Amino acid sequence: MQMSDVSVDIMSFEPASVVASRPQWVIRVEAADAPGVLSNIVASLFTLGLDVVSAEVKTSLDGRVNNQFQVIRPDHLDATTATEQLRACLTEGPPRH
Repeated sequence: MQMSDVSVDIMSFEPASVVASRPQWVIRVEAADAPGVLSNIVASLFTLGLDVVSAEVKTSLDGRVNNQFQVIRPDHLDATTATEQLRACLTEGPPRH
């Protein structure tokens, strides 16, 4: 499933807990809601090798999703590249295996 009109923002998040001391990102995804949107977002995060720590999923009255994911920040990926790759996965669909 391809999505259009997608906004992706990634921010650094440093957890306070010693147990969860690995650096993390908060990723916000906003897009038009449709069947399969959440599945596509999660598949795209998985494709990039991101481990989800928590998620907040919301749909507004005007039919937009505003989802937020807290993920473990990978060593091999910077925020700019991750934003571009995630936006590409969401607009073009994740690669099929």
